[in-house]
This record gives sequence, structure tokens and C-alpha cells, in this order.
Amino acid sequence: MKTFRAYLEYLQERAMQPADLKLTDLRKDDARVAMFIKKVADGEKFSTKDNGFDVVIDPSQLAAVKKFMKADDGVPALRTSLDVKTNKGTLKVVKDFLKTGEFGGRGKGSGTAAETSAMNDFNEKLFALLKKLRDNHVKIRINGRTVKVAEMQKTTGKFQGKEPKSDMSLVDPEGNVVAYISHKAGRSAKDYQQYGGISDAALPPKFRNNREIKKFMQDVKKLRPDGLKSGDSFYRPIKDKSLVGMSMYGPEYGGAESISNVDEFHLGNMNLTPKGKNYEITSVHKGTNGDMPEGDYEAILFIRYQARRGDARAAGQVVKNARAGIFPMAKISRTSKKI
Repeated sequence: MKTFRAYLEYLQERAMQPADLKLTDLRKDDARVAMFIKKVADGEKFSTKDNGFDVVIDPSQLAAVKKFMKADDGVPALRTSLDVKTNKGTLKVVKDFLKTGEFGGRGKGSGTAAETSAMNDFNEKLFALLKKLRDNHVKIRINGRTVKVAEMQKTTGKFQGKEPKSDMSLVDPEGNVVAYISHKAGRSAKDYQQYGGISDAALPPKFRNNREIKKFMQDVKKLRPDGLKSGDSFYRPIKDKSLVGMSMYGPEYGGAESISNVDEFHLGNMNLTPKGKNYEITSVHKGTNGDMPEGDYEAILFIRYQARRGDARAAGQVVKNARAGIFPMAKISRTSKKI
């Protein structure tokens, strides 16, 4: 069992300077563009190459940042830059900025920087509690069972050659994995990029010809036989609970808990909250395996215009100029059409 000091040293050893932020990083997903704009609007700190990790872009620059970030169909144009006023002087976007977790950055041997930060935050709280209790574990209720937890670690291994659904694992004092957690940084349903893809490559075999996915794609094709047009987006709530469960908890949903069938998913930083004689993990939003998301988190089939991503392919159907997947309801826009 690591001491708290040893754990902090362990974190320091694993720390890694993020890579440089590039326009291509932002162009990969418009959620990253939205996050950059939001950080400017909220006065949040950015990490930079030569000016530290507490750079704040002046709010007077917001309009210029929005225009720059959405110049090419909702993303920054290639081979462009923008000078912005900050608390550290004038800097160039994106040349002077670092690729931190919210922009797809990754830490050394770990998941995204945002996930690593949440894991470290949880472990600090856990170690403080262990010190108070003078014990080497706490008992946590998770997914209907009670487990002894000494530490949260980054989930290792792959499922069928791909990254697992589980981001973090809970381990006991002997180092045995006792539970699996999927994590997303953020504070609302809008912070999810998507729950999962619906292409054959993204789905386990039994879902690759799913009737709901096929019907949705066919109905979109009837409306747009030549492909989606700029501004188009369509959605449909999902009735198949097994499809929702698979997207939320992993491809082995319905079986035993594993790296591909997580016990819980959490949004934002996680806390240890007393529950009777034990504890439970709480966060901004959580789900226990089998729970179906509701409200803004309701799972929907969603497709939108995104020419640079090529064509959406799912259940034997192809829709041109589109990106499709399973998204939370909060991701639809005012112009999205339910079909």
C-alpha cells in the first residue's frame, strides 16, 4: 500500500508536458472548438508553451476568437493564426498553446490529461480518508456489491484490439481490480462528444445490422438522397435498451463487469460520499450499469452535416457528407429535426 507521499511522487514521475496544440487537433472535433471558445468566455486558464499554465485570454477577444474558430465550416481554417491579448501579453492561437486534455491531449502512459486529472483528484481524497481512518482501504458500494478499495488506477489492456470502455479501475490493497469506471470530463451533458459510434467498425458484431440504426439511416437517405447539406442535423430517440446500454457501459453489456462492461460512468470530478457503513462514488452525473440516461442525457441516434469527415456508414447504409453516432439529447441544436 502506497503512502500518500509516495503516491504524489508516483504522480510526479508520470507527469508529462502536453504536446503543442495544432489546428488539426481542433479540426478533428467541433467539441474541441466549442471548448476553446467556452474557456475564453468563462475566463478559464490555458496552458502555453512559453508563458506558463495560467494564461487567460482577454474577454474582449471573444468575438475574434469565435470568428477564427468557425472560419471553415465550424472549425478553424488550415494555415491560419490569430493574435490575442492575454494576461501574459499578445500570443498566437494556436501556435503558442498546448494540447491539454480538453483538446485531445494525453499524458504519459495514461488516458487523456482530463481523465488523469480526475483520477489524481479522486486518489488525493481517497488517501486523505485512509489516513483519517488509519486503514489501507475503504469499502465502496458499486453496482450492487461492496468492494475494498485502496487506489484508483488507469485501466490497462484492450478489448478486441481497441481501447476499453473503462478509463479507470478500482483496486484493493493486494492490487486486484475490483471495479471499472468510465469517465468524462465536464459539467453537463453537452460536454460529451458522443456516447459511441454506429459504424460497423465501432459496433460489436451483434449490433452491426441493428434495425433501429438501419431504419434511421434509411429515413435520412429518403430525406437527403444526395447527402446532407450545410446546417442539416436529424435525430431519433433510441428504443432498444440493449443498444443504449452497449453505448453507455461497453460492448459486453449484459455480461460480467469488465474493461468492456463498466460498473459506473461518471461526469466531472468524483467524490467519496458516506453511504451507511460504506461509501459511494458521486459526481456531477453518474450512472450504474443498467441505468438508462434521461433528460439531456437521453441517448439518441444523431446525424449531422460534416463534409470534412466524409460519409456516414452504418447498418449497410451510406449517407454522404455526414457524421452519425449515439449522442446525448443535449447535443441537438434548435434546427435539428426529429424524424
